[in-house]
Amino acid sequence: MTLKGNLWNTQYYDTYAKEFNIPAVQTHYLKKTSAPKASRANRYTMHPRRHSSKAVTSLFLLCISVALYGQLLFSPLEEQYERRVEEDTQKEVRPIMYTFFQQRENEHGDLLENETQDTEAQIKVWKELWNKAGWDAKVLTIEDAEKHPDFEKYSQDILKENPRLFYGALYKNSYNYMCFIRWLAMSAHGEGGWMSDYDTIPMGITSEVGKSLPNEGAFTGYDRHVPSLLSGSADEWDRMSKLILDEGVENIHIDTTELFSDMMALKNIHEKDESAYIQEAKVSYEYPYLDLKLVDCHRLDGVYAAHLSHHASKEALDKGLIESPNDYYHNWLRPGWALDLDEHWRAQCLSE
Repeated sequence: MTLKGNLWNTQYYDTYAKEFNIPAVQTHYLKKTSAPKASRANRYTMHPRRHSSKAVTSLFLLCISVALYGQLLFSPLEEQYERRVEEDTQKEVRPIMYTFFQQRENEHGDLLENETQDTEAQIKVWKELWNKAGWDAKVLTIEDAEKHPDFEKYSQDILKENPRLFYGALYKNSYNYMCFIRWLAMSAHGEGGWMSDYDTIPMGITSEVGKSLPNEGAFTGYDRHVPSLLSGSADEWDRMSKLILDEGVENIHIDTTELFSDMMALKNIHEKDESAYIQEAKVSYEYPYLDLKLVDCHRLDGVYAAHLSHHASKEALDKGLIESPNDYYHNWLRPGWALDLDEHWRAQCLSE
């Protein structure tokens, strides 16, 4: 935090005094004067013919005292403030919430510009809302995934065939490809922690929850098998990323038109072995509205976040819970809907 304006401005002194325990004598001085200046001592200069030597000596000692007092207390006050701010900033260790984004390409390798713009707007809102909730929102990319020692192996295994899947063929930098690769990105950074989809917004989870991993760091999915909000230690992310990729490689090459995503892989893993990871239901998979702009606060008791997926957004629009200029669904409207929901939730549920 950097100070703007004059530290000695009286409009600020009350805040400083209260927050940083500045001695009362200093705050009293701040009320009465501006910053101490060397010329201030001239006010106390006294003509030797009008005063006794004793008075002159006393005045001399007073000037020295004032100078020392100003140097010891007032001169370093701004430095004291800056130091305390820096210390407090360092103490405020925000938990990190990761997401993953990489520009999608079509099967010809061309960037999908319009879709990228919509997604970047969504990520901007995602960052804003998680930061506002006390988290440090960070975006991982394919460059992070490439740092994983098994990146080339899994990338080749996923792409060795070309089945007909979600958004057409499974090719490099396609949607489904990125859904699998993001697990390697999360594992590769080596610190574990939290990850969410960029259309999942905080709605009840606090930064205090994020500072220590729930379930002693055991891998946890808070939207059951939907990977919209996840947490785990570094070892757990490494373990789960390999399970997910292995499950994906095993299933995506089946000759079928059915989608097999990382969500399906996560579902399969739990069905095979319920102890593989912990499933919880702490994410709202729909817009938590009772009516237009009216939030169902009771439904959010114990909930961490809301996953505002394409499906959830279309369903909410059909039910009249959110609005569109022409009553049609548009992806570029989702960032605005997320901001609206956050505003309505804060106004209606946090004030209760």
